[in-house]
Amino acid sequence: MRSSLVWPVDPSSAGDQLHMKKVRVPVRLVLDGGWRVQGDVWLVPIVEPASERERVIDLLDAEEPFFPLDTTEGVILVRKSRIARLDVASPVDAGLEDEPTGEVSSERVVIDLCGVPDDDGRLDGRLPWASPPDRARLLDQVNGAGEWLPVERRDGLSLVATRYIRSIILESSRG
Repeated sequence: MRSSLVWPVDPSSAGDQLHMKKVRVPVRLVLDGGWRVQGDVWLVPIVEPASERERVIDLLDAEEPFFPLDTTEGVILVRKSRIARLDVASPVDAGLEDEPTGEVSSERVVIDLCGVPDDDGRLDGRLPWASPPDRARLLDQVNGAGEWLPVERRDGLSLVATRYIRSIILESSRG
């Protein structure tokens, strides 16, 4: 499912000047302990004149420890440091539309997450990676990933918090 452009309405706002057009992006979160929640995040369509719109990865990388998630039960403030995995349907919404430099590859993997029950704690997918000269091996790419590792799935993309990764099994290494 692709994101749609909507106007979030806050009845307590002082006027239209406080409303900003935002993009609604549906996500599914798995937090440590196994709590799952689905909802929408709101992203700014254009951050600055020469840039693209805000992406889910921008929201996760922002300094603020919490972000709002609009669910069917209301708005929940989610602590980013408790997210083990965030699923999104579109790689563009996730923030992976940039053209990589270097040779592009992907490796089929199984990722085990700690602190998450098995049904959400084991993720089958592909690790996309580009091999610039300073990161020629998949190991270098994983070690240089930062806080969030993108994993392509059949039905979308997951941003996996690297601090929750127990192991990454390379399918090519299985006999």
